[in-house]
Amino acid sequence: MACTRDRIIKYLNSLSIDVNIGKNKAGGNNGFFRAGRDRYRIDVAKGLSKKAEIKVLVHEFAHYVHYCYDKNLKDLSFIFRDLSPELMDELISVTVESVNRDDIKPLFIKKDELSDKIKTYHEYIESKMGKFSINKPFNDIEKCLKKSNYRYLLKYDRVKVRDAFGIKIYSVDELEKYELEECVKNYLLLKSAQRMLRRINSRISRLNRYYNNPSELFSRAIERYVLTPDSLMKNHKDLYNVLNEVVESGKIEVLTNFIKIL
Repeated sequence: MACTRDRIIKYLNSLSIDVNIGKNKAGGNNGFFRAGRDRYRIDVAKGLSKKAEIKVLVHEFAHYVHYCYDKNLKDLSFIFRDLSPELMDELISVTVESVNRDDIKPLFIKKDELSDKIKTYHEYIESKMGKFSINKPFNDIEKCLKKSNYRYLLKYDRVKVRDAFGIKIYSVDELEKYELEECVKNYLLLKSAQRMLRRINSRISRLNRYYNNPSELFSRAIERYVLTPDSLMKNHKDLYNVLNEVVESGKIEVLTNFIKIL
């Protein structure tokens, strides 16, 4: 395994790509590709196994290949002359299969938990004060908070407020300590849960954009072709055939040579 990794690094160096293994956190990812003016750079994060390091090197090398043909990393026409809906589905499927479910599962669990909490808070308030839109300010409650420091909890989970007696901390986590009506407490909890849900949804959206951007689709396809070709041929035959034709024809020389050293 180490010999394979070393052969890859030697080849990457010959392409003016500097490789850093385990020297940094790779921008918070397992790996990172960066293009410079005269040289390129691939970082592989600390703490990975030799097998994982090879996978990262293959993935980041694919970004390099893409960059050689499209500096914006958006156009895949250099390798897919006709990117049909069926071929795109296979690309997306390969990416979906490569995602570690354990990494993203907690996000969706948390999303469901927050949605349930918001529903519970909303139903409680409506049972006491009548119907209101969950997406609009409930003036019957908010006007009661306008003249107090609790109003800050309509926008923040925790705040420090300075007054004549010094600094006081207000926190959604300590609502039970405050002399507030239950409907007001539930409303503040509802607002807090909505803020957290927006953050969760934002993270999910960023992940979707990341996994579905062209360069990631291409790099994960190359990963599968290089490391588990039999699996790719069995489950994504059209995609395998396109990549195999490109490699065997030498259309993308650096990619063909990369396959040969493995």
